Amino acid sequence: MLTPNDLFLLAAGASAPRADELSEWVRSPSFSWQRALDMAASNRVPGAAAELALSEPVAALLDDALRARWAELRDTARRRVENAEDELRRIVDVLTRRGITSLIYKGLDFDALCYPTAFRRSFNDIDLIVRPQDAPAAADALFAEDYEQPPRTPSLDYYRRFHLHAILLDRERRRLPFELHWALESPHAGAPDVLPLIFAKASPDPRFAGALRPDPVDALALMAGHLEKHLGLSAWLPTREARLASVVEEDGLVWLLDIVLWMRALGSSVEGAKVEARMHELAAEGAIATALRLAVDLAPSGLPEWATALGERLPGTTPLAARFVYPDLRAGHPPTPRARRMRAWGFRTLPEVGFAPISALQALLPSPTVPGTTRRSPLGRLSRMPAKLGLIVSNAVAVVRWRIDRWRSERREKRAALAGDVSVHQPNE
Repeated sequence: MLTPNDLFLLAAGASAPRADELSEWVRSPSFSWQRALDMAASNRVPGAAAELALSEPVAALLDDALRARWAELRDTARRRVENAEDELRRIVDVLTRRGITSLIYKGLDFDALCYPTAFRRSFNDIDLIVRPQDAPAAADALFAEDYEQPPRTPSLDYYRRFHLHAILLDRERRRLPFELHWALESPHAGAPDVLPLIFAKASPDPRFAGALRPDPVDALALMAGHLEKHLGLSAWLPTREARLASVVEEDGLVWLLDIVLWMRALGSSVEGAKVEARMHELAAEGAIATALRLAVDLAPSGLPEWATALGERLPGTTPLAARFVYPDLRAGHPPTPRARRMRAWGFRTLPEVGFAPISALQALLPSPTVPGTTRRSPLGRLSRMPAKLGLIVSNAVAVVRWRIDRWRSERREKRAALAGDVSVHQPNE
């Protein structure tokens, strides 16, 4: 069952509750204001939750100390967005001077696209996408300024072979982390690279000279894919309460709120058929169905009719991954602690090396052919093998190379520690 705290937080993204209903929630003996604050912060919806807490009739129930704490949470989120915008402007300028075009991705894009001015979207980092061939030059440009990779992380070459992006930090650690993306799928996933299609429809950003902003429908596809990666298994739980409780437990409510607010701002002005056609072009039908199913849970009456219908199109057969991570799926409960640990292991492993038993099984399924996309070549020297077998073998090879890289990194770290000098750009995990 959802607790009063869950209901309070979910109300930040759903339609405004009735005054008597909201007052009843916060008066419940099981309601905790400290828990509400913690949940708003961990799910990165402090602006929405604070506006709810500081509105009538709830504000009348708060003492001065509680009102001050919620106001500080809201104001901190606003300052974070302002600081992120300043940092993004600086990063884009560095890349533009090197002739590198970047695409604004996720948080800052959605904040400008569909969040009301009354509250700002909160996030933990800054995300930009560059074309894969521009990734080394982009990293070099930022290294030449005051950015570096975090201590105890592998080299950029490691990330380019095994990962989707690299994290960069300013040397004084005073600003938000920056994520440099160059792919939307693992290099060993066998999926098509749709970045050329997204870049082709992007337009110049009016506020950040030199950066692009994705087409609004493409922005929806990008966020839906991100949500599916983090919360996709939650959509397979059989009840609304279990699905939403799982989203809250995974600290992923902000991505669900993104989808709801996009629909509120833009959903009625676009044709559902065109959205569906674009999702097909981007091989994102599954992601958008998952995202919209959860969005309907959050705001049952707040989505356009076409979005609700699209959110009901999950495949009829529960995927193996869902049955594995949610062994109590039939009971309608969120994942057990053991299942959460297994999911965390799979999430860390799949993006980094594109390998897991489930990944190998997925390689046997038909892979989409999308006109206009760049075909990846995960087979390398294994190109003479049948494609499916080659993809499985390349996944296994990736794991071996990943383990060797980690072993080499640990050796380098030990030698550097003995020498009293650890380079910031070399593997030292």
